[in-house]
Amino acid sequence: MIKTIKREKYFLLTIFFLSFLVRSLVFYFYLSKDKNYWQVDSNTYHKIAENIAQGKGVGVEGRSQFYRLPGYSIFLSLYYKIVGVDTKNVLWMQILLASFIPILVFFLSLVLFPSSFLLAKISSLYSCFHLGLVLYSGFFMTESLFIFFLLLFFQYLFFLTFEFL
Repeated sequence: MIKTIKREKYFLLTIFFLSFLVRSLVFYFYLSKDKNYWQVDSNTYHKIAENIAQGKGVGVEGRSQFYRLPGYSIFLSLYYKIVGVDTKNVLWMQILLASFIPILVFFLSLVLFPSSFLLAKISSLYSCFHLGLVLYSGFFMTESLFIFFLLLFFQYLFFLTFEFL
């Protein structure tokens, strides 16, 4: 894995910056205009995150709120507590985090198909432009964070599995 990172560092950097550029352009020119990043669940995540950051617990308007899982709201509340409540800034941080997804796709592809280096490059390049991955990175929703951690989990799981075989 370390050899691959050293050997492909320019490709990985290019993939990261390309991914960040595509996501940033879509967010700046489309999603941030008229607050298009707000979706059905966005306001609930935001309000719960504000309450958690203020130490009021997982709830809205004094009521416990359990019809949304608190993971994304906890993620937002950590940012709110450190930097302050600013929805556009937290989305920029989410876009930055989502820009690592193509790199994780590259490594997952290499783990699953170790002899197909071209497949890993093509799949990571595809994930830079995949419409769902690009749009959801700028939405105030859980998808980008979930995919990021899911891919990290797969990396860890497959690394351990193939390490012991």
